[in-house]
Amino acid sequence: MTTRADKPTDSYMTAVKIIDSNASPSQLFRAKHPAIKTRTGAVENKKRNEIERQKRATTDTCMIKIREAGKMESEKKRKETR
Repeated sequence: MTTRADKPTDSYMTAVKIIDSNASPSQLFRAKHPAIKTRTGAVENKKRNEIERQKRATTDTCMIKIREAGKMESEKKRKETR
């Protein structure tokens, strides 16, 4: 009977088996982190990073426009006070 407590030891045993067979570092990493066994995780991360980068870019351009508008208003006020 396997319980939730037994499952981490199972993944540890697979890592130990791979260590015994002189595996590459990437194989050891995949054995310790079973969620990253396929390339789909990397592709999803790439997509997520791209979306985050686009969000940052749009917010940066909006902030620049807001700053420029603020500068224009302050220049108008300066000219009016003179």
